[in-house]
Amino acid sequence: MTYKNLEENSAFRAGKEYGKFIAKQITPTHTKKRVFYMYENKVFINDGYVTFNIIELDRDTEKITVNISNSGHHTIDTFELKDLDGWTYFEYGRPVPEKIYIDDFCEVA
Repeated sequence: MTYKNLEENSAFRAGKEYGKFIAKQITPTHTKKRVFYMYENKVFINDGYVTFNIIELDRDTEKITVNISNSGHHTIDTFELKDLDGWTYFEYGRPVPEKIYIDDFCEVA
């Protein structure tokens, strides 16, 4: 980029300092808010609600990675996806695992 093109570009402001050109980028006056959407499912298991947030869903390897919030404790775990008559789910809990269906997850901001 030549100095002439730099001076003509409205996104940059050029100034002289000790005989050399320096470029300062003009910062915008407003910033765009980033909005993230997660898929969440709350399930009542045993004596309280457990919240699942999908981090990664890989249909090729048939695995799902979720953030599990149980009584204020957060863990990240990967489960194997299973299929029952077209309904995809994974199993969570012991001794009798609970079926957590993928279609029950809702989009939250």
